[in-house]
Amino acid sequence: MKKLLTALLCVMIAFGATAQVATLDSLLAKLPAEDTAAFNAISVQLLALGEGAVLELADRMTRGASPTQMEYAISGLAKYVTRSGADPAERAAFGAAMAKAIEATTQPVPRAFLIEQLLYAGGDECVPVLKSLLDDKDVGTDARMILEAIGTPAALAALSVAPEVTAPEVMETPELEDPVVAWKRLVENQLAADEGEAFGTVLNGLDSDQDGIRAAAVEYASKHFADSKYASKLERLAKRGEETYRAEYLQMLGARGDAKALRTIDDFVDDSDEAVRRAALGAVIAIGGDEAAKEMDAVFEEADDDASYRQLEADLLAVEGGDAYVLPPDAEGFQPIFNGKDLRGWSGYLNGYGVEDGAIFCNNSPLNLYTIKEFGDFVLRFEFNLTPGANNGIGLRAPDKGRTSEVGLESQVIDEDDPMYDGQLKDYQYHGSIYGLVPATPGHVKGPGEWNEEEIRMEGSRVTVTLNGVVIVDADLLEATKDGTLDGKDHPGAQRTSGHLGFLGHGDKVYFRNLRVKEL
Repeated sequence: MKKLLTALLCVMIAFGATAQVATLDSLLAKLPAEDTAAFNAISVQLLALGEGAVLELADRMTRGASPTQMEYAISGLAKYVTRSGADPAERAAFGAAMAKAIEATTQPVPRAFLIEQLLYAGGDECVPVLKSLLDDKDVGTDARMILEAIGTPAALAALSVAPEVTAPEVMETPELEDPVVAWKRLVENQLAADEGEAFGTVLNGLDSDQDGIRAAAVEYASKHFADSKYASKLERLAKRGEETYRAEYLQMLGARGDAKALRTIDDFVDDSDEAVRRAALGAVIAIGGDEAAKEMDAVFEEADDDASYRQLEADLLAVEGGDAYVLPPDAEGFQPIFNGKDLRGWSGYLNGYGVEDGAIFCNNSPLNLYTIKEFGDFVLRFEFNLTPGANNGIGLRAPDKGRTSEVGLESQVIDEDDPMYDGQLKDYQYHGSIYGLVPATPGHVKGPGEWNEEEIRMEGSRVTVTLNGVVIVDADLLEATKDGTLDGKDHPGAQRTSGHLGFLGHGDKVYFRNLRVKEL
């Protein structure tokens, strides 16, 4: 009886088995998991089985027992123990188990696969076995790469005393480099020779468990492969590919700017996963245009209860600049940047501004309000209504900190005909002037209580201001500042090529409405 109890105890120690933990076979039967949450739950149970489970998985892989399933389980565990917020002890225990599995595995291909999993999950506990394999003709290069990736003093010390390998085939191997750099070079070469071959490599990269390669693949897929046969495959990947990476796939579709992809993106704008849902909304915004505007309208219409509407609002707030696109563009392509209801899509001194009768007003504030989104070349159209003697400004290509008239650009908004300014204004302070740099033609501002229509066009270094149908500024900023500035101050903002739009308070009440922008 004592021998039997001892044997049972040894089995329990080897596999960490308890009455509450499922057997290894029953857990493998659940793979591949339905989603990340399900796989994480399985991973918890696999880890609870102890290092014996890892050894058994590796042994089954070498014996040809559903190697793909074994690889899925092992690589999944490597991801799980290195997830954000993971307990370092989990990674160390997994690394120690993997070290034993590598030592016990003699077949080159399975051993190379196991070594590869240590690229992120390996630590000092793996150094001895990796060091022992540095002169192995099959996996020595892999072992060296992992030791370099681990990068601890122990790992680097192992490399410094590694035996010199003189075999010709090893001596001719190129010096090791960052795998992401090598992958990018491969794609660049393929793009130059065969786009179809490059697409295959990128498609595989989009499913890579190495974050760097996957990110690079997303970048390539976002900028290349415009042919519809490639576009449809990328849409299918976003719809049916690895759920863990779905948000990245959706961002990729948005960056491609293909309106046809909206049919796929539409499936995820109300997804239960917050990251996926917000990525889908961001993709709709990135694509833009009439079709995207219709999609956004449909999203709002489908939010048929208060909870859904609040969730949609929160999601849009989380997408930078998203609220600026709540309303569709007009027939000329001008996109509203104010929804007429509240200050979503804006940042800065929100308490100093408000909304009244469909207009933003400066509530006697001396501080600034900025668009979340930044603009480069654009045409801005808006209407404004002054109160007696009011003074404000329009920030152009502005950073969100500093004196905007200098670190960015300011176009004056002022009741220039008020008696308080009689003889007091400098040339560059009349309405529409680019403050300190370019004077405007005065005399075209309607008085307090009347709505004025204005357009500001910025294209390269040229700025044009049209007030109530009259061009009052038309100047090249570089030319205007080549011999100094009108106010004698430094204006680095004159060289900026992009930035925020904004309202620059001077303590007076001014109303703005019908704000819309067309990017050039």
